[in-house]
Amino acid sequence: MTLIGAFEIETYPLVLGDILISQTGTSKSHISVPTRTDLSGLLPADWLRAVIALKRKVTIINDGLAMAWTGSAFAAARVLNALRLDIGATRITEPELVGFLNRYKDDVDVNCTLIGWLVEQNTRIPFKWSSRSGDLSTNQPPYIEGSGASQFARYFEQVSTTQSRSAMGFDSAIGKAIMQAGNLLGREIQWGANLQHLYGGGAEFLYFDNDRFRQLDDVAYLFWVADLQNDVLSNLSCRPLILRYFYLDDILLIEANRPELLSSGSNGYLLRNKLTPFIVLPVDKAELQIGSKLEYPLRDPKYLCNFVYALVPGIGHLYFCFMTINHASNWVTFRLAHETTGDSDIIELSEEFFRFVQSSIAKQIAIARSSS
Repeated sequence: MTLIGAFEIETYPLVLGDILISQTGTSKSHISVPTRTDLSGLLPADWLRAVIALKRKVTIINDGLAMAWTGSAFAAARVLNALRLDIGATRITEPELVGFLNRYKDDVDVNCTLIGWLVEQNTRIPFKWSSRSGDLSTNQPPYIEGSGASQFARYFEQVSTTQSRSAMGFDSAIGKAIMQAGNLLGREIQWGANLQHLYGGGAEFLYFDNDRFRQLDDVAYLFWVADLQNDVLSNLSCRPLILRYFYLDDILLIEANRPELLSSGSNGYLLRNKLTPFIVLPVDKAELQIGSKLEYPLRDPKYLCNFVYALVPGIGHLYFCFMTINHASNWVTFRLAHETTGDSDIIELSEEFFRFVQSSIAKQIAIARSSS
């Protein structure tokens, strides 16, 4: 059970993956996930669905080849290891990739599906392959697979055509990708339905730019709850948590932090650093043996994704997502509070940010009321 995707936004090839590894037919205890602390309530033992691990489902094979997997983690690890051994870091052509996939045989009768992108000179080739059947497709994207595919597909076109709060071109495409992830995470934090369908826990992207695939790094996801009085925004609070995504080589680190209001009536929040992050390894990488302290660089996130939720009388749930680039505007500032020790961060929002959220809510309420 999973959610993976390979698609384009504004001509940029992207690969999406969640991080949840689940097992059905068992009453095992759940592991912890970054987004929720109530898995035992969302997935009771008598449902026989357990969240057993967190693993990366996207991977960069080399500069021109990136993919995601769904199905058996065991089968995925075997085929990815074989692919790395076969081609290494050398960029390959479409016939070479097709040749490897056609030759690959596994004596283990479990299936995995790979989807992704091969970039060969100026040609971008999407693909989908099944390890059990050997079927290979190179039709036009999007490819969206897994238990979350149908739900994600409903939001994909809407978000990918929405303007981000950034410049056009590359930053606009990245902004829309981040908003895709923000919508997934925000709905999971708010309702948890993703986890009940055994996908989620996190969402990450790979993208192609400047002649190679890259990990979408240095992102913070902020979740805001809007309180309304007579359809007018009266209060905006940052809760219940903030997620920060960053990488050490091919290891994804997710820091889940619960913001503390600096003072009553303040527009600022304090985040405690030096928390133990969630460590998400690639599926084909052995478990890490780490001590009590994991060293990783403290830095301000570059991208800030804002998910805003409101409960509107007579309408119901209202939510939207937008992205800003940290320090490129004065809307929200995310900065180290103590640069020498790195023991905390401060998040500050401006009146302009509050007014933008207020006007966005007003527009959506007007649309909803006019169509009802």
